[in-house]
Amino acid sequence: AGVGPGPGGGSPAGDRGAGGAGRGVPGSSQWHSGNMFGLQERKVAAEALRTAAATLGAARHPLRHIASTVPGIPDSHSPDAFFQTIAAADDVVEIIWRAGARANLATEWVAAAVAGGAFAVLEPPTSASAWVHRLLGDARMFADRVATLPCLQLPEQELLWKHALAAVAEGVLAGYAAVTGRCTPAGRAAMSLDLQQVTNGLAEVLPQRNGKPTLSVADALRIVDTYIKAFYIPWGEDLQRWSATHPEYTRPQLLSLLSLVADSQGIRRKDRAAALAAIDGGAAEY
Repeated sequence: AGVGPGPGGGSPAGDRGAGGAGRGVPGSSQWHSGNMFGLQERKVAAEALRTAAATLGAARHPLRHIASTVPGIPDSHSPDAFFQTIAAADDVVEIIWRAGARANLATEWVAAAVAGGAFAVLEPPTSASAWVHRLLGDARMFADRVATLPCLQLPEQELLWKHALAAVAEGVLAGYAAVTGRCTPAGRAAMSLDLQQVTNGLAEVLPQRNGKPTLSVADALRIVDTYIKAFYIPWGEDLQRWSATHPEYTRPQLLSLLSLVADSQGIRRKDRAAALAAIDGGAAEY
């Protein structure tokens, strides 16, 4: 299974393009949209990996005893090094499910679609952007297929959705951080409206227990909501403090926010440069 993208989009390694032939394993007919890019196979792989790790972990003491009787074992082949590798099985399982989620709910297009919106508006819009409707349509299809795949129980569905929501958050945040040009307070309000529509729409299609979603969309998208709200922070020390105390955002994301806030509040170029220097060096102060 490939590793999914980081902030800013991109397809999982080896999982290129929704519906692409040979996705995941070159030349393999198993990896295509018709079988949800091998979700059943991914589940088998994850379960097999966990079982193997548990079996080997249970043999820790006998293996250590055997190794102690063999002279000259290099450090890289020592029992401690071996069991450190075994302990990483859960991380690999997460990668398997992460890649499966991102292959089936493609979000590579989201950042560009979000960034291409109109944010120099004078009045907030009364309806959501086109990208919101497209994303929610894709999410509904994803939800229907995940819910009806016999091999996926609720815990696996929740894992897929956890990673799908993370991919959505990354894409939307990357889009807002890539906005160029002027962004008015009404434009920022448009961002909030779109995010609220996405939050509400995703909550409707999540797996449920006792009539309530088993995951919190608001928590998953909080990183985007916080970024949007930072637009209203007054220029100066407050904005510098906010930037220094939010390491979850990359430097380019912070610089983009700084530029949009400066444009909106009419900050001079000289003051922008000073604020940039303060943000670059301010993290150590907080």
